[in-house]
Amino acid sequence: MEKTGPSREDAYLIFAHNVQGNLAVNRLFGWKRETEFAHVQELLGAYSEGGLQAVSSRHDSHSSS
Repeated sequence: MEKTGPSREDAYLIFAHNVQGNLAVNRLFGWKRETEFAHVQELLGAYSEGGLQAVSSRHDSHSSS
């Protein structure tokens, strides 16, 4: 929240989305941590990081208005 600026409620929604998404991917892979799993974790990490950067940019643009 400190780095990206969402409200407590918005931060909770982002957290819930990430947790549920991670659970879905783990179910998809049958909870196995095989070679492809590392690639998926990298991909989803990059996706999440980009999303957090977008939230931060949105917060920054609203704060400077």
